[in-house]
Amino acid sequence: MKTIFILILYCFIASGGRVEARVLTLQEATTLALKASEAVALADQQQQLIEEKYQEIYGGVLPQIDTTISYTHYPIIPNNEMNLPAPMPKVKIPLKKDYEASINTTVTQVLWAFGKVSTAIELAKKAKEASVIGKAIANQEIIYQTKLAYYTALFAKEVLDITESSYKNALINRDITKQRYALGKIPQGQAIKIEADVAGRVASKEEALGGHQKSLHFIKRLTALTADEAILLVAPSIEEMSSEVRHHIPNTPSKRHLSLVDPRLLALDKKIEMSDDMIKINRAAHFPLLAGFASFNYFGDSYEATIGSDNMKSMAAIGIKLTIPIFHGGSTEAVYRSAVIEKRSAVLEKEKVKKDLEVQLKNAITDYETAQRTLHAGLEAVLLAEKNYLFARKRYAAANVALSEVNDLELALTGQRVALAKSKFSLLQAQALIERVSVEDGMQ
Repeated sequence: MKTIFILILYCFIASGGRVEARVLTLQEATTLALKASEAVALADQQQQLIEEKYQEIYGGVLPQIDTTISYTHYPIIPNNEMNLPAPMPKVKIPLKKDYEASINTTVTQVLWAFGKVSTAIELAKKAKEASVIGKAIANQEIIYQTKLAYYTALFAKEVLDITESSYKNALINRDITKQRYALGKIPQGQAIKIEADVAGRVASKEEALGGHQKSLHFIKRLTALTADEAILLVAPSIEEMSSEVRHHIPNTPSKRHLSLVDPRLLALDKKIEMSDDMIKINRAAHFPLLAGFASFNYFGDSYEATIGSDNMKSMAAIGIKLTIPIFHGGSTEAVYRSAVIEKRSAVLEKEKVKKDLEVQLKNAITDYETAQRTLHAGLEAVLLAEKNYLFARKRYAAANVALSEVNDLELALTGQRVALAKSKFSLLQAQALIERVSVEDGMQ
């Protein structure tokens, strides 16, 4: 049965003075974190932006149709003087009529660009796929960070409980000391010693409380919970933890083949493909561009503001245009070489990330197996240390052992409890990383 560790947040309701707490499971915390994450929201925005960019690039491949409508009035028009044979006077002829109107429609279409256009479309498609992978990376990172924050909060709470228990044991030791010397004065050295033991536990408890509160702040930052909201985190018992571990990672990871599967590698694969497309696009910039065009112009002029259809004329044109790059000061070659370098960099980056992830996976497996071996041994050590301390405390009450021996055994018990908590935390932490970057063969 799952043990609920109460994460102390003093939030009292005025009417009853009770602490109202919300049970927050790991699954719920992950769901809240995904909803609240700015990184996930930014990935969504980036995905939408890439979709619009794709439509922009694809639209450039289709015929481009534009219509221009103009209506012009010339209030002042210069005249062109014409000399006639004498004795006839000079004739002044206006260069333009007072009003002009035109409707011009043009159509342009790229016919051949040596793969530049088709590759640009492929590049845009891959950018869309990369944006989907980017969203997966953001989700993965939030899930992983939430797990670590959740496990850290559980560990901090357990350490706080351990220090509080140690503090209570120190108080019990002090009470026993007072009872032993009920009819006389406690020796000064022993009185100082017992008070120092209690004070030391207070310092440890306050330090653990601070660490616990900081872990809560981070959990609430991830899940967008309010600062004054009390929560209960659910921690598995050692038996349940072992069962969950066997379910997620049967036996030990090193005995099975785990494939490295991480969206960051997929993103780098896509980056390499896109870099290759950029090389093709910039290579095509060295070759001619063939485009077709057509236009239709309906125009006319008149001395009257209303231009009748009798004064309008039509004209159409159709043709092709070949643009040949000859010399651009070396910029075309520089852009092409830059694209080649970017692809090489992307390949090297993938190799680096892959090697780093492989090392992370190996280290996580080592940490996992170490924690698995020490988990049950640590539990046994705690039980024995507790028995040893309780037995020594009884003997101290009977004046058969010194206070220093009881205190040392209590500190040993506290140390074993903290070590057991660290083993549980290390196991869960390693499991989270293994689940993040790998998958068992046959499960892809």
